[in-house]
Amino acid sequence: VSWFISCAVINLIVVLLLCGFGVAIQLEFFLDNGFDVYFTLFFLTATAFTLLAFFFSTLLSTTDAARTFGIFWYIITFIAVPVIVFIYFYSGKEKDRDIIRGFGLIATGPYYKAVSDLVRSSSGGGAVGMLWERSGATTAQKADLDTNFGAEGKNPAWFDMRAAYESLLYCCLLYAGATWYFDHVVPNSFGLAHSPFFFLDPKYWGLAKRAARDATDSALLVDASTMEEEDGDCVKEAQEVRTGNFNGRDSKDIAVVIKGLQKTFVSRVYA
Repeated sequence: VSWFISCAVINLIVVLLLCGFGVAIQLEFFLDNGFDVYFTLFFLTATAFTLLAFFFSTLLSTTDAARTFGIFWYIITFIAVPVIVFIYFYSGKEKDRDIIRGFGLIATGPYYKAVSDLVRSSSGGGAVGMLWERSGATTAQKADLDTNFGAEGKNPAWFDMRAAYESLLYCCLLYAGATWYFDHVVPNSFGLAHSPFFFLDPKYWGLAKRAARDATDSALLVDASTMEEEDGDCVKEAQEVRTGNFNGRDSKDIAVVIKGLQKTFVSRVYA
């Protein structure tokens, strides 16, 4: 949660700087379109991308793997998404609705469609941009959130700016839920993980008491029979430390004695 809050604050600062820079250099995109329209789009997109990165990080164990996959994902979406948006998101065909809803769960799709609409509404001599809401009739160059943009002015597409906001919000919820789930069920670096159905266990939600565990040395003793396959010297030393009997040697002559060594897992609660 702390990581997400930190990233959300950074995203907010970056989006504000982007908007301020666009206005400062007098770009039509930022001057003609409403600030609330493109700020909402950029912030929702940045949040969705952040949560998507969190999701990927639960599946990839190393930094190099995450970096490589991130570059691969960027290249694939950079090439494929504009084509997909042009073919489906602007088609206006009823048969494409389910396909659009599916691609809408990939945050790059609704983001690219929304940016394309903002560019269309602010480009050209007669363009006045897109506002959150307008009174009266709207056109592609005088638009609001509910304005439909069709391919070359034909077959108005139902996927408008409001639909883009909704899809990005769904993406945030989907990526957050997937991150939370897979962070529990994918084994960590110690090979530990929850059951795939951990969310059905009342103990996880604190609705039932967990069995008490004795963390004293006596409870952690390993029976010698279970250590038969271990190295003999290791077994001997382990028993000497547990019993305090160093085979006649003075404990002061032992350079280092480690007792009660434990590992505390702070990132997860294991059932």
